[in-house]
Amino acid sequence: MQQELPTGLLVLLVVLLITVPMTVLADSTNSYTSTASLFTIGTGARPLGMANAFVGLADGTSAVFYNPAGLVFLEQSGLTSFYSNQYSSFHYGSVDYAGPNLGLSYRQLSSGTLTERDLYGNSTGEFSYTSRGLIGTCGMRLEDLGLALQGKVFTRANPGSVLGYSLSPSFLYRIEPFQVGGIFKNLLSTDITYSEDHSEPWQEEITLGVAYSTEKLNLVLDVDALLDERGIDPEVARIGAEGKVFSHTLVRMGVTSKLQSSIGLGVRVKGWQADYSFQFHEELPSTHRLSLTARFGQTLDGAWKEIQGGLMTFFSEFGEV
Repeated sequence: MQQELPTGLLVLLVVLLITVPMTVLADSTNSYTSTASLFTIGTGARPLGMANAFVGLADGTSAVFYNPAGLVFLEQSGLTSFYSNQYSSFHYGSVDYAGPNLGLSYRQLSSGTLTERDLYGNSTGEFSYTSRGLIGTCGMRLEDLGLALQGKVFTRANPGSVLGYSLSPSFLYRIEPFQVGGIFKNLLSTDITYSEDHSEPWQEEITLGVAYSTEKLNLVLDVDALLDERGIDPEVARIGAEGKVFSHTLVRMGVTSKLQSSIGLGVRVKGWQADYSFQFHEELPSTHRLSLTARFGQTLDGAWKEIQGGLMTFFSEFGEV
């Protein structure tokens, strides 16, 4: 007897078949490269092992970066450290905290000493590059709907100083076994200003995602689009998959409509999780990514409530003396 595919999986496959060709056919030859490129790389070896397809899933600490609306559904807080030698050229790392309704993230992209050359290839000096980013999020839950606001600060120390701010609203809606999410990146922002009296706007983007999630399988589709004067300009689609092969082991893979692919592996032991991903690239060196996550029951929100309760008890007893 022939076994039928789950209805949820069939729907997701149909969405993939419709969306990916549309995105591939879109003109992506002039992809926008933001000054704040620090925020376009991604974070965490887990989502990077799924080709950065995570907006529709957003079920871990990396949701701080990809879709903070997913944080409102978390039951435990977590802390993730991440490192990558990006294309064997830049050092990129981040530290992410995530708890119910709240998230914080710090990231840094830096190079070693680089040689500056003129048009003829002659050395004219040396310089280094360092940029930093800070993310703060807060959200609220309305039954099966999560809403959140993500604030970003971008700075660059070398070469020259740069500063910019932006706000990005996001949402995540659950209707098991599906999740649908989106983030409107840099919807409100100040220009990124340079010490040389020059400024540039943040690029406004929208990423929409849908996920089919079970206990042993996660399938995710994300679609990125730029928001410009012409309207919505589709840029890239991302497909990611994560499967549990043993009780503590997960395997991942992903591909984009630009034919960039990645694979990954994760191991969970009690409150700890170690993740690894490998990104293939046709022209640049391939990249290894590592991250370590610790999960714990106490959250910043819960700790703050306990502190408030303790202070109220103290002052009430003090007033009775």
